[in-house]
Amino acid sequence: MNPNQPPRDIDDSAFGGQKSLPLAPPPRPGQGASPFSSMPDAGPDMPPPPPQPSKPVVAPQALPVTPVAPQPVLQHLPADIAAKIAETPQQNSKEVEAKAEHHHTNASKLKSLVSIILFIVCIVGAAFVINQFIFQSYFVDGTSMTPTLQNNDRLVISKVERTAAHLQGRPYIPERGQIVVLDSSIVGANGQDEQLIKRVMGLPGDKIHIQDGVVTVTNDQFPDGFNADRTLGLTLAPTYSAGSLDFTINPSQVFVMGDNRAQNGSYDSRAFGPIDVKNLEGRLWARILPINDAKLFSFAAPVILPGKFGF
Repeated sequence: MNPNQPPRDIDDSAFGGQKSLPLAPPPRPGQGASPFSSMPDAGPDMPPPPPQPSKPVVAPQALPVTPVAPQPVLQHLPADIAAKIAETPQQNSKEVEAKAEHHHTNASKLKSLVSIILFIVCIVGAAFVINQFIFQSYFVDGTSMTPTLQNNDRLVISKVERTAAHLQGRPYIPERGQIVVLDSSIVGANGQDEQLIKRVMGLPGDKIHIQDGVVTVTNDQFPDGFNADRTLGLTLAPTYSAGSLDFTINPSQVFVMGDNRAQNGSYDSRAFGPIDVKNLEGRLWARILPINDAKLFSFAAPVILPGKFGF
């Protein structure tokens, strides 16, 4: 054999008619033996290798699913209706719907009733607060304040100044000449407790002298005194008094009189003396009835000049 020629197949037909197969090439250096190294190369005359058995393909099985009936929203329903729905979701559906509708109807009616009650309570509370601390309506019963006020006049009394004074922790002292309402602690001429409406004529520290139909006021500012009616611009009948009357107004007191100064025309401080300011409800703010005599009474105390007014 020529070493320079490539190896060729050896004809072994002479040795039995079998043709030898080429040997697998030796493994490369550093390369381990391949498991396929002992397998003959597939020649053109060799049958293909038998197919490898494949594992059976198992179709995926669906997980078991338990059908769940749709549950309604139960948290807003009464316990008995919710339990009824939870136990038998498909049965008695009309009964459940009827009960739910009845429940919602009753809830709506209750809500409306509560709203009406709260509205009434708010109205009553607001009216109470207004009457006690801001304004209150009165009507005149009698003729003690004629000619300024007439019987059955409808008035509005302001309590704002009194409320503000109480909030500030001081007594409420009205201005001279203002018309005020007294509370029912004053015993009336008929012997019964009644609210009176009068005009403030004397303030704390004043001395009142009534004689010959004239009301004279003296104090530290005007030691010689002044005619109260003229100073206030009032045109009234002479003030009746059984003789001379003198009063001293202490702190937190006022002297009040009606504008009807005739005999038995007004029951006022000429009979029961000065009153404590805690007995004052408020001052006259407006007359609203009758309509043709409606007016505001925003009385301001006048500036008194000594010697200007005679007696």
